Amino acid sequence: MASYTPLRYPGGKAKLYNFVSELIKDNFTEPPVYVEGYAGGSGLALKLLLNNDVSKIYINDYDYAIYAFWYSLLNRTDEFIELINNTPVTVEQWRIQKDIYLNPNTDVLTKGFSAFFLNRTNRSGIITAGPIGGYQQLGNYKIDCRFNKDKLIENIRTIADRKEDIHVYNLDGVEFLQQIDNQENNALIYLDPPYVEQGKALYKNAFDEQAHRALASSVGELQNKWFVTYDDNPLIVELYNGFGINRFEIGYTVEKKRRALEIAVFSPRLVNIDVEKMTKKQKVSE
Repeated sequence: MASYTPLRYPGGKAKLYNFVSELIKDNFTEPPVYVEGYAGGSGLALKLLLNNDVSKIYINDYDYAIYAFWYSLLNRTDEFIELINNTPVTVEQWRIQKDIYLNPNTDVLTKGFSAFFLNRTNRSGIITAGPIGGYQQLGNYKIDCRFNKDKLIENIRTIADRKEDIHVYNLDGVEFLQQIDNQENNALIYLDPPYVEQGKALYKNAFDEQAHRALASSVGELQNKWFVTYDDNPLIVELYNGFGINRFEIGYTVEKKRRALEIAVFSPRLVNIDVEKMTKKQKVSE
């Protein structure tokens, strides 16, 4: 499977898989529970689970539409697949799904599918962006170029087969962390929250300074092992400097491919951390 998630995320961290799988081997005697407080596409979490590096995963997203997608994939799999098979991938349908997505009274299955449809048909997977190829479909790529129904359905069935090991939440990130940290004692917690610089452009639920500070305070109280990635921003350096700041490069695809400098912060309980391995390229497709 080229990609372990049906969602496209410009900041997806599945490319950190080799680094994280080695981190797990060096720090746990048995496969741990893996926790993501800001899951989004969950590409890294799913790759770790499907390769049996971890025993189960907890994924949380405060964006209800993304939660609705994951909930529907796991709990209403056949209905979700039926929607994929029966929904044409056209600009006309894109407009319909956009209206559904914006409707606050939409049921969970319909809401989850609309988020999925827009993610697969929008530029760079950004739900607030326009359709691939433009409204007149004059671009080099058309609206359905990232919507291979057979591959997506295969991917979804593979994930749904492990539904007993996947727990999905729709909570504030700090509330979620506190709940899971009290519940589990053999967990690796990974946090990739909305970034300071690009947060408003990429995330529906962007953070203000108070939210960044609240998260940093909560992270400092975690009992389980954890690590955090962020954009290289003075505020983040200030908040996490007590844990040690590690910088690494990572590639993104938002319209144009680029490499960005990011920050990684690690729990004092984690050992054998080789930050250089975070920058090693892996082939991860959408």
